[in-house]
This record gives sequence, C-alpha cells and structure tokens, in this order.
Amino acid sequence: MLIELIPILFTSGSLSAGMLSMIQIFEGEARHAVLFVFLAALINGMGCYASHRLQRSNEFGKELRSLSELVTFGAAPSMILYVAAFNQINALGLVITALFPICGALRLARYNIVSSRNGRHSGLPIPVAGCALSALVLIGSQLNTWIMSLLVIILSWLMISTIRMPTWSRGKPLPESNESITPH
Repeated sequence: MLIELIPILFTSGSLSAGMLSMIQIFEGEARHAVLFVFLAALINGMGCYASHRLQRSNEFGKELRSLSELVTFGAAPSMILYVAAFNQINALGLVITALFPICGALRLARYNIVSSRNGRHSGLPIPVAGCALSALVLIGSQLNTWIMSLLVIILSWLMISTIRMPTWSRGKPLPESNESITPH
C-alpha cells in the first residue's frame, strides 16, 4: 500500500514546485521562478521513472500527473513569461500567454486518451515545452518581444502537432485512428 504512494508523492512534489514558481514570479524573482520549474521537471521525471519501475501506473495517477503538469509546465511558465516579458504588449501579450497553457491542456488531454506508440509520443511533451519556455525568460532580455512571441507560438504548436517525439517508456500500440486531439 505504501509503495503505491511513491508516484503520488513525486507528483505532489512537482506540483508544489510549480506553485512555488508562481509565487516567486509574483514576488518579482523571475530567476527563482524558472529554477522551480526546472526543479519540478526533475521531480516529475523521477516520479515517472518510479511509477514505471514500480509498475504502479494507473488512471488516477495519470490524471493527477496531467493536472500537475498543466499547472507546473503550462500555467507557471506562462505566468513567468507574462510578468517578465509580455505585460508590455497588452492584449497581444495576454493572447500569446494564454495560448501556451491551452495548447498544453490539449496535448495532455490527447495523451490521456492515446498512449505512446512504438516508443514515440505525438507532439512535444508539456514538461519539455514548459522548461523551454522558462529558459526563454532567462535569455529573453537579449531577444526582441516579437521573436519571443514567435518562439512561444512555435512551442505551442509543437505540443499539439502530430510530430512523433521519442518517449522514455514503451507504451502499448494503439490503432492509428486515435491520433486526433478530440476522440472520434
């Protein structure tokens, strides 16, 4: 029974790091906020590894991890981006900021109904996209706002694309017809 809690503890730790990231950005500490996103990615990866090794994957864990990832790698990096760079461009900044977690939610919903196939996922995983977006903030002072906007749009598109991305674990093969974002 206790062994079943290990993946949940990792997921809770990752979510906590995502929440701390958002608190840090509200406190004006963009670098600390980004570090918490990277810490969350490390914890999330350890949780996925533990879940796989302990063979404790289940529907509850998958849903909990998706909710955690949406907050930690969708909302937190978007908040960091908005406060650090996009609050200057008003409505367009809001739209671009909202686009990222929306695409992340679509990607996670698709992942929950379509498992990986042949060791590949469809679209860029949200933890990778969230870390990339957070890293953009660190180098963002050297980038023009329009270039950053384009990079956010590209990351958002990559999450919902059908481009095959490698996965760490092997999923069960599913029929090709389940590849769309919305169920048929």
